[in-house]
Amino acid sequence: MITVSDLQRQLYFSAGINTDVNKVWATGEKIVFPYLISNVGDGYDVSTGIFTAPFDGVYLFTCFLASHTDEIKADLVVNGMPKVGIPAIATSGSHGHFGAAGNALPVALVSGDRVWIQYVAGSVIWTYSRAPYSTFSGYLIA
Repeated sequence: MITVSDLQRQLYFSAGINTDVNKVWATGEKIVFPYLISNVGDGYDVSTGIFTAPFDGVYLFTCFLASHTDEIKADLVVNGMPKVGIPAIATSGSHGHFGAAGNALPVALVSGDRVWIQYVAGSVIWTYSRAPYSTFSGYLIA
């Protein structure tokens, strides 16, 4: 049974990249997902790319990255510590060079903890303007 307090603690976000990114990245640079799809609870900041936990709890984060002609490798980072990697490595196929990868992380956070996606290697993030291929999402699950 869902209670009022459960409804008050609803929290989820999903953000994407809606234009291709081909640049020289700085080591450790945060990858910002500026296209906001949802942000219930206002935990994700589209200007910094950082999710800040407003509640203690268990969260599930996902990140999917796509690349073409190159690669993009990134880490899902919690409070400055890389936790899982996302290696989108473009490979040759019948329709060109494309690659995609994703990962997920369930993690216990306390209010104020911060989560983001951090650049590791490569240069190209490939996407689609109407429905982004490259996304970062998070959900309060317990």
